[in-house]
Amino acid sequence: MAVRRPGLAVLAFAVLAAGCTPEQPAERGEPPAVHTPSAAPAGRWPIAGVWPSQDFSGVFAVSAKYVVRPDPRDTRSVVVERRGTGAGTDGGGVVLRHQVPDRRFQTDFAALYGDVVVLVDEDVESPEGAKGGARGVIHDLATGRAVNVAEVPGAPPLSRYGPQATVSADGRYIYSAGVGGGFSNCVGEVDLGTMRGRTVECAPEGQFILYVRSGEHGATWTLFKGAGFGGCRVGRGIRAGVPYTIAPDACDTFDTASVGGWHVRTVQQPGAAVQPASPITATDGTHVVDLGVARGQSLIGCGGYVYWKREIDGEELVRWRPGAAPEVVLRVPQPPSDSPEAVLLTPKACSDGTVLTAAVTRTTGGPFTATVYTIP
Repeated sequence: MAVRRPGLAVLAFAVLAAGCTPEQPAERGEPPAVHTPSAAPAGRWPIAGVWPSQDFSGVFAVSAKYVVRPDPRDTRSVVVERRGTGAGTDGGGVVLRHQVPDRRFQTDFAALYGDVVVLVDEDVESPEGAKGGARGVIHDLATGRAVNVAEVPGAPPLSRYGPQATVSADGRYIYSAGVGGGFSNCVGEVDLGTMRGRTVECAPEGQFILYVRSGEHGATWTLFKGAGFGGCRVGRGIRAGVPYTIAPDACDTFDTASVGGWHVRTVQQPGAAVQPASPITATDGTHVVDLGVARGQSLIGCGGYVYWKREIDGEELVRWRPGAAPEVVLRVPQPPSDSPEAVLLTPKACSDGTVLTAAVTRTTGGPFTATVYTIP
């Protein structure tokens, strides 16, 4: 059975790229990386649990204190439990059960920061042009208080793409916003300590912003300087409250990240068809490091590393930090061509700015099951 990829709205390609998504099966024969990543020893990372999943896009996040995972009673919704108390079941450690109130919506973003969890629901059933903004809720698990992002003073409305967001290491929920009728034209921020919001920046009229990702002490994103994917694309970011540009003289940036003062980006030429995988490079402004090939929309920064996925005879999660060679931290072999099994490896979330959650989701045509790893 061929691997089927999730049609996540986070990719936003269904409308803008004529159905060509980075989560389609990769073309074989990708060029090898300049650096050969070292392989990960078997059993290197702890398994947080094995749980049911809605599909390949199930929401998971793990911190030192909590686990966010699909609710086994209704995998369109999620539960939050104290880590170690549920033992992989719906045990007594559940501190929050988040039911999606509208069946058109599905929880597709979760992030943990201390005793705070941010959960976002997105309309996954309405036609693209009819979708409204995503709905975010900030829960204080210690006090039980819940605040809708729409009610946070100064916070701009969420865009229709809930997963295009992160919670930074300094406790700021940074997300794709839609302001003044724009479908995704701004970046919003909520300080989880003060519960005050602000608009970080907006694209000029006729331009748009996609792919808000984890960045070093902040976030990064891509500014599309035209009406579609074929125009000039520039990386942008914010670090400790200060905005900056990634590769300001280039128009070929696609995905972005930052780590240790280095800017990391994938490259796709303007005007060309969107590719499922593309070259990935890093620079400190003086030196440039070629890191090989990355699967589209898999870049995520966490704990002093940048992670991405590549597909070479299977699926691999690779990470890099300045001064070191890339290393493979997880690898999932491709199922045999005559196997009914389908499998997907996905980096999911960065909790407390230090721990990456990764899931290996499997199905044989029936229910989906995810094995969830934590990578410090």
